[in-house]
Amino acid sequence: MSSVRERLLRHKQASTKSVTSSSDEPISRVNVQAETLLNSTQDERTDTATYVPALEPAWSIIGAELSSNTMGSFLLRRKSFSLSEFQGIYRLGELMTHASELIAFHDDKDSDQFTERSMLFLDTETTGLGIGAGNVPFMIGIGYYEQDAFVVEQLFIRNPAEELAMLHYLQTLVQQFTHLVTYNGRTFDWPLIVNRFILNRLSTDSHELKHIDLLHPSRSLWKNTLPTCKLSQVEVDRLGVLRYDDVPGSLAPALYFQYLAEGNPTILHGVFKHNEQDIVTLASLVIHFGKLLSGTLDLSLVPLEEQFRSALWLAKMNKHDLADEYLDHIWQELLYGAFSDEGHSVWRGDLPLRLASCYKQKHEHQRAVALWHRWIDTRSSGLPTMIQPYIELAIYYEHRERNYDKALSLSNIAYNMLRKRRTLRRSQTVDSVEELDLKKRMERLRTKSQKLGNARKQ
Repeated sequence: MSSVRERLLRHKQASTKSVTSSSDEPISRVNVQAETLLNSTQDERTDTATYVPALEPAWSIIGAELSSNTMGSFLLRRKSFSLSEFQGIYRLGELMTHASELIAFHDDKDSDQFTERSMLFLDTETTGLGIGAGNVPFMIGIGYYEQDAFVVEQLFIRNPAEELAMLHYLQTLVQQFTHLVTYNGRTFDWPLIVNRFILNRLSTDSHELKHIDLLHPSRSLWKNTLPTCKLSQVEVDRLGVLRYDDVPGSLAPALYFQYLAEGNPTILHGVFKHNEQDIVTLASLVIHFGKLLSGTLDLSLVPLEEQFRSALWLAKMNKHDLADEYLDHIWQELLYGAFSDEGHSVWRGDLPLRLASCYKQKHEHQRAVALWHRWIDTRSSGLPTMIQPYIELAIYYEHRERNYDKALSLSNIAYNMLRKRRTLRRSQTVDSVEELDLKKRMERLRTKSQKLGNARKQ
C-alpha cells in the first residue's frame, strides 16, 4: 500500500497539471495545502510514536513520577522510612539485628553473607485472583533496606501498554537481591509475575530467588488462635499495626477499572496507601520471625497455645534447643505456674495432651505422665470425655513400670467410658474397635498380673 507521503505527492503533481500556467496562485495554494497536510501527517506519526501523557496533578500529590527506560514508561512512587520508625510494635531497624536468623528458612550455610539488604519484599495489586494470562498486576509494590532507610517503591501502569516497561524495571532490580519476602507470594504473586515476564518475552532465567513466604509460618503459629491468617488479621492481633481509612485489597481491581474508565487518579490514592502498608507490614512480620528464631521473643506476651505452636515450628526449622526451651516453659506453667489451677480453662482443652505426646516422642516419659495424671485429676468431678490419657498411662505402667494392676485399672476406666458413650448414642449395638482393643489389653494385663502374683508366692 502506498504511503501517505507518496499519495500526497501524486495529488500535488496531478493538481499542478490541471491548472493553467497563467494562474500561479492556485498552484501555490495547492502546494501549500499539500505540504501542510504532508507535514502535519508526518508530525502526527512522529508524535504518536514518542508521545507520553503528561502527569495529572493528582499523581504528584501522592509522589508518583514518570519513569522511563528502553521499553517505555510507567509510574513510579518511592517513599523512604527511617529505621527508627515503628510499624506496630517493631522498629524497622530491628531487622538488622535478627536478619541472619532468617537463613533458617533455607538452611543456607553462607549466613554471614545474608543481611537485611539481601531481601526484596514484594506485594502486588492485580486485576483478578488467578495467575492466568488474563490477570494483570497493575501495581507491584517492592521494599528493600538501604544503609539508613527502608524504601518502598510502587510500580504502576496507567494502561496495559506500560506493562513491559514496568516489568523490565523489576527484572533489572531483582538481580540485586538473593531472597524474596512475600505473603502467599510463592503460589500467587511471583508465579503471576513470571507469567507476565513470559508473555512479554522477557527472560526468566535470572530470577532464581530464594523465597521466604511468610504465610506458611504464620499458619503454623496462629491457625489455632486467630480467626484467620490473612495479613490484615495478623498485623492487628500480633504486630499491633492499626490502619485508618484503609481501602481493602479486595476492592483494588474494581477501583483500577473505575480509574481506566474515568481517568481520575484520585480514585487510586487509597490503593497506593494500602499497598505501601502491606510492604511495611511484611518488614515488621519478618522481624517477628527473626526474633522468634533468635530466641529473643518475650514469652510473657505469647499465649500458651501459640508458644506450643511456635515450639513445633522451631523444631521444624531445626532450632531444636530453642523448641525444647519453649516446651519446658509451657510444662512448668501448666503444672506449677499461672495455669496450674485445675479449674483453669487450658485444662478443658487438649493442649496438655498434645504437649504430653511431644514428651512421649522425645522419650521424656516422666513429664508426659505428670501431664496425663493432672489432666485426669481435672476431670474427676465431671464426666470424662477422652480416653487417650487413660490408655497412654496404661501403656506406660504396663511396659515401663510393670505395674499391671494399675494399668488394668486405667484400662478398665477407659473401657467403661466407651460403653457409656455407646449407651448415650443408642445407635451402636456392637463393640467398637477401641472397645475390642481394650478387652484384649485387659485380658493380657490380667494374665500378666496373675503370673506376677504366682511368681511372688513362689
